[in-house]
Amino acid sequence: MRARSQLHMAESRGADLIAFPAPLICGSQPGTFAGSSAYQTRLVDALHSLSSDVQASGVHAALVPAPVAYGEGVLFETFYLRNGRVIPLRLLASQSRMKMDESADPWAPICFDLDGLRIALSFDLNRDIELLPPGTDACLYFQLSPFSVDELSATLGAGSCISQYRNLAEQHRIWIACMAPVGLYDSDLYVGGSFVLDDSANIIASAALFEQDLLVCDFGKISGEKPSTSNALESISSSELLWGALRRSVTDFVESFDARTVLVELDGSVSSALVAALAADALGSRRVVALAFPTYGQATAKAMQEEATAFTNARAEADTLHIRYVEHSVPDSLQGLYREFELTDCDLGSLYRYLVLESYASRLNAVVLSSYTKTDYALGGAREFELHFAFAPFGDLYLSELAPLVEYRNRVSEVVPVEAVSMDAINRTAVSAVDRALTSLRRIHSVHGDLLSVLEDSAHNLDADTLDTFLKEHIAQGKPGALTGVGQMFPELMRALCFLVQSGASLCRRMPAFPCVSSSPLAARTWPLSMNWLEPAEGVRPDAVKGLVDYEMEREERRLEDAGQRARQEIAGLIGQFLGLHQMKPDDGQDSSLESDEATKGESVDLGNESSPRYLEDDAPGIDLSSEEAVPPGFRMGGPFFSVN
Repeated sequence: MRARSQLHMAESRGADLIAFPAPLICGSQPGTFAGSSAYQTRLVDALHSLSSDVQASGVHAALVPAPVAYGEGVLFETFYLRNGRVIPLRLLASQSRMKMDESADPWAPICFDLDGLRIALSFDLNRDIELLPPGTDACLYFQLSPFSVDELSATLGAGSCISQYRNLAEQHRIWIACMAPVGLYDSDLYVGGSFVLDDSANIIASAALFEQDLLVCDFGKISGEKPSTSNALESISSSELLWGALRRSVTDFVESFDARTVLVELDGSVSSALVAALAADALGSRRVVALAFPTYGQATAKAMQEEATAFTNARAEADTLHIRYVEHSVPDSLQGLYREFELTDCDLGSLYRYLVLESYASRLNAVVLSSYTKTDYALGGAREFELHFAFAPFGDLYLSELAPLVEYRNRVSEVVPVEAVSMDAINRTAVSAVDRALTSLRRIHSVHGDLLSVLEDSAHNLDADTLDTFLKEHIAQGKPGALTGVGQMFPELMRALCFLVQSGASLCRRMPAFPCVSSSPLAARTWPLSMNWLEPAEGVRPDAVKGLVDYEMEREERRLEDAGQRARQEIAGLIGQFLGLHQMKPDDGQDSSLESDEATKGESVDLGNESSPRYLEDDAPGIDLSSEEAVPPGFRMGGPFFSVN
């Protein structure tokens, strides 16, 4: 549906060629399912259907990148859709090159001609630009790498990235079009910011960050306005870029469920306050409902006072964001469950929370935004009852990494209470994450009571920075617990945290989905949810993609054989012209002959039949280099005697 809507938009704006983003089919990390026969069958069927739509539209051609199995690995192929055909350009060019010259680089950049413009394709521009064939007018670069807060220089729209491509455009005197995806593709997140540079490194066109749009540019032609030599995207801060990316991920997740409303649980923590602000920014205040669940059971006076302060802050934030706020306490009617199933206070509170969220989600057609952070995922702090339609925008950010986002958002308008971002409040949130992990640990392990008490006593004596530093060193950097900073200073605490991390690894799969925004996400790569269309209706074809390549190879062989024949005939016509041989047309059924006496001594040359070369006449068919049959639209490889240039 997304591809067809973009195709209709391209047609309305007069585009000749439309290029779709690289992760459109199945993200940037397809995994092992790219070799599945079901995937390849459905992929080819879907591409044939889309190619028919392209043929019926005013758009001349379309480029659709998609991963396919190649040997023992996975190759990102580019399918060229034109005139109802589906042409796998990279596989076809690779086999053609290897057939002609075994020493040739099979993965050198491919080019194709469209209306007199030679366009190269690349997934790695820094590597491919030195290998582009002479005469290339423009290079279309498909971005594969998703957004990462750790590698902003690789994000299109970042200043250093644009400067890098400007240098390439100016050095090689070539137009560069960067195709930057935008939005959430499974767990991969892209920020957009596509742009087009001319051969003088001027920015001819650029798309907005975080917004889905169709960037249309006329290559080789510059409007009357002076092209820009600067880009507003170059001055964007990392916090603004991250906030915009997360906002886009929320929008896409909600749209994927076709939901109208989001539910946010406010508990006074900085993460829940920030999630509510993010939801309001992404969807608008009217589509956000905030829920609060007071702790059920006995509590100390200090804990009750802290909870009262937290809910006061939650109400204030809801008023500031103009979102609906509802508090729910465990009713007395659930006491029977408490006694019958021997539930703890925590279990009963978690069950009631689950029932309330399910009820709201059903009545309001809503999804849930969780306040889990990467700290929670690393410790495996899943609740007893988790919703499958929940989403955690900060699931790839540690708790201590939220402070810059709070600072940025409060500069726009102060929505996160000051009390929620104090060091004491953040440390209390870290302790809550450890408490949830310990609660989950009790459910899945028969751990001796003495060990639990050691874990509880040790874990409650650390702050958020210390906890997150240990998790980064132990998980992201792969350091053994004893070699981390915490391990060298607090060996007992280190052993307790290592046990939590190891025991909670399996619980991460039960926790909500989240967008990957760092270079070391904790998400376990599984079969993506967006691939639920894979089961073919009429059986699988293991060689579906290979069949496309074989068809195009056979078609190319027939075309080259025909082109060679026509080239030989054309050369014969040129020789005849140089020798002064002219065509004599039959007159009134009489045989044509040469007037020269010398010519009559030899064989007469009959140029009037269909098999004679007539390519030198103005009305002769010749080699039509613009025809579909003469020049393959997918790539240039040999071809007729006289090239298009």
